[in-house]
Amino acid sequence: MASVACSGAQILLDYVQQPASYPGQGGRLKDFSSEKIAQEKSAALASKQPGIVAQVEFVKKYKPGVVTLTGGGNDVGFAEVLTYCASGASILLMSDTCSYAKEGSLPQRMLKQSIDNQYRTMIRLIRELRAASPQTKVYVVGYPQFVATNLFCSLNVALLDQQERQMIRDMTSRLNDVLSKAAADSGVVFVDIEDALEGGQLCQGSEYVSGLFNMTVGKVYDEHTHEMFHPNATGHSRM
Repeated sequence: MASVACSGAQILLDYVQQPASYPGQGGRLKDFSSEKIAQEKSAALASKQPGIVAQVEFVKKYKPGVVTLTGGGNDVGFAEVLTYCASGASILLMSDTCSYAKEGSLPQRMLKQSIDNQYRTMIRLIRELRAASPQTKVYVVGYPQFVATNLFCSLNVALLDQQERQMIRDMTSRLNDVLSKAAADSGVVFVDIEDALEGGQLCQGSEYVSGLFNMTVGKVYDEHTHEMFHPNATGHSRM
């Protein structure tokens, strides 16, 4: 087994981008010469190093028996929504609850539309994978719920209030429904892990998920913020 997953990768930008025009995740190759880019991409394919070539290129080269993938969350900007709602930025605008959590608001409607649009994006990804390696079995893995809606919750969840936490759960379920439909309509398997972290989510003791305190106790905060609101090692084992 090899993982070529990239933290923060987006389906259209990092999974299926055309090889000639792909600048690496986050544009990391954009200042290299064409000769250097070719060398870096060749080495990345040989060593299975992610972030240098679009991920579908590994499937083309190695024709794996099985591919498991998760995608869509970065494409709809879940990280940005979480950062905004959990940081207290909305409080500065004289509101305790961020706009994404307010039913019928423009930001919430836009977020829902972006989630629904992932149906076509996932369909395209599966089609690209099949073209790259027709015999490969594809499993689309959903997203786990990572935060509960208990009335009382520690600051490990930062400044997410109960309404914001409910919004996160609703949007996670909505995305899973979209991914499940795309998988079914493409004839591949959807793996439902939505309840995998139940009992250890944020606001349930945080046994399976890293929260604010986990990022600030015994660690350099700036070096570990990408782990916040993500499953920890125990959480990944449960998934």
